[in-house]
Amino acid sequence: MFSKSLMLLCASMFLAYAGQAILTPIIPIYVNRLGGSTSVAGFALLAFAAPSFLVRPILGPMADRIGHAVMLTFGVISLALAGLTFFIPSLIALFIGSAARGLAWGALNIGGYAHLATAAPPDRRGEATGYFYSAITGAFVVFPALGLWLMNGGGGPVAVFATSFAVTAVAIPIALRMRRRELADRRAAPPEPETASAPARASALNRGIVIAMVLSLCQTLPAPAIAAFLPLFAQKEGLGDVSMYYIVSGILIVLMRFVLGKRADSLGQGTLIAVGFVAQTIGLIMIWRGHTLPIVLVGAIIASIGPGLIGAATTTLAMDAAPPERRGQAMAIFTMTFQIGAGLGSVFSGMLADLLGVRDMYLGSLAISLIGTIFLVAVWKTMPRPVR
Repeated sequence: MFSKSLMLLCASMFLAYAGQAILTPIIPIYVNRLGGSTSVAGFALLAFAAPSFLVRPILGPMADRIGHAVMLTFGVISLALAGLTFFIPSLIALFIGSAARGLAWGALNIGGYAHLATAAPPDRRGEATGYFYSAITGAFVVFPALGLWLMNGGGGPVAVFATSFAVTAVAIPIALRMRRRELADRRAAPPEPETASAPARASALNRGIVIAMVLSLCQTLPAPAIAAFLPLFAQKEGLGDVSMYYIVSGILIVLMRFVLGKRADSLGQGTLIAVGFVAQTIGLIMIWRGHTLPIVLVGAIIASIGPGLIGAATTTLAMDAAPPERRGQAMAIFTMTFQIGAGLGSVFSGMLADLLGVRDMYLGSLAISLIGTIFLVAVWKTMPRPVR
């Protein structure tokens, strides 16, 4: 299971996600410091998500041609370089830098998720995906709290952006090593015969991918209300520092994935998604109704179990449904849900906060979570059976 290819992939994705995790909670606060409203903060997050979403249908087929690790390497290098624009203290520079990083983020995730589908054994994809998600979730254990600490007293925005750049840059040599290994494997592999067989014409978008996407969207759309807006919510409500949420929730999800381990495939992805939606819904209710820091923190931590379970389970569903010869394209389509969630979810949360207030903003997230639960019940009979 712990092949060299999987370990290099997890290390590079961890570092790239860590660089982004430092930025996520401080963007709304930084926009406010520059004179922007909560809605502007939502659009700033959309500026990152939209390009990543739009570019995936183009980069997906390209990744199948040039190599998944090659695409990942391009994404890591571009992500680091684009972050340099943040050192210019203006909203225009923030939007330009966010858009450039969004393009790079699309390449990174297309390459990373497609490479995961190749590196994971077919009968243990749930387990491998769990470890992969532990790596990228691990980035959110310390780094968002580090970003908030740097922003509020450890050097300000410049220190945040410098740290994000440095962490992302460390991933570059790891990604280059993956690229060399993949190119060597491609040269050593015998050429595939040109055929017009039915599998070669298999669509990258099929019923299994669509189901995985809908379930994923019902987890990603509510996520920005917590991951990005929780510090601003706590600030406006006078609750205090919520940095501990990122640390505790990150540790909890990483431990949870390792405890599940091999049982992820035997339990079944449908069961994991169901538990995830229940936890997400309970947590959002606690945040919405909570008026003290402990209740809000506990609610946010419980809600974080949802993405930890649903994200890995829906990714496994998508990998199982993806045609092998179009894995890059299929995973590019599926991972569009991450950017739809991050982008539209951010704008949706920001606009609700301006219209209803930051507290009732969480009603929108709660409604989406309930829709996901209803949809899961509707498609339950089509869920793949657990591996025994």
